[in-house]
Amino acid sequence: KWVLEYRSENPGIRDGDMFLANDPWVGAAHQQDVMLICPVFWKGELFCWVTNCLHQYDLGGITPSSFCGSAKDAFEEGICIPPVKIVEGNEIRRDIEELYLRSSRKPEAVALDFRAQLAGNITARDRILALIRRYGAEVVKGVMKRIIDNAEAAFLKKLKRLPDGVWRERSTYRVMLTLRKKGSKLVFENEGTAPQGGAMNATYSGWRGSIMVALNQLLCWDQYFCIGGALRHVEFDPTPGTFNCANFPASVSTAPIQAMEISLYPAYNVLSKMIHSDAEMRKDIMCIGGTSQWPA
Repeated sequence: KWVLEYRSENPGIRDGDMFLANDPWVGAAHQQDVMLICPVFWKGELFCWVTNCLHQYDLGGITPSSFCGSAKDAFEEGICIPPVKIVEGNEIRRDIEELYLRSSRKPEAVALDFRAQLAGNITARDRILALIRRYGAEVVKGVMKRIIDNAEAAFLKKLKRLPDGVWRERSTYRVMLTLRKKGSKLVFENEGTAPQGGAMNATYSGWRGSIMVALNQLLCWDQYFCIGGALRHVEFDPTPGTFNCANFPASVSTAPIQAMEISLYPAYNVLSKMIHSDAEMRKDIMCIGGTSQWPA
């Protein structure tokens, strides 16, 4: 959505382009998580997007690995890149790649990872185009929409079993989370959370992502690969300038192992409190461990 809104006119979005980004105030969890975003065109029209995200070894900052635990702000952390066109007309833009790699202590490794991401997007794009050639654009788009609709229906089926209400939780470090349910709508709020400061913060995208991890596991376990259906009925009401919805230029490079981790457990708890009201749904137990990402 950000790329469509801010890059459509200048520099434009065309077939064969890809955009690289790691800006936590646009969508990344922290600067080391680099996204490569690829539009898929069919007969000159934008059909869909494919993307991937890969954690990088080092993108600069005052600490090797770019986990800057003593950073005072984002200016002491790794390079922060809003979506920039790094592939144009199926050709890597060397100037942008060199800019991207310049701050890294491991530029060769980061360059190899970039090519792995590039290959992943090309493969995904080619497979989508192969499906379109085989079944037609309308059928493929229809299936995409049906998957989202089915995921929404599965989510709503669970919500209908649960009462309306308000549930709250806080962590030892002052992270507040309120969940409000009214009908088929869930609203998450972080009002009352400690103000941003130090090197442990997360941005809004990190806070939202933490909640979605818990929501995926507790209410969307049967629709793991399509959270879009549930998101039609989930809203987020952030309080800016807080520990887990920090404003720029707060230090956020440690977000996944600090603020996001701390924000995850209140999300588990408020959702569990809501789910506990249903005798059948509370029989399901979510476990983390073993050799697979799937719940036990």
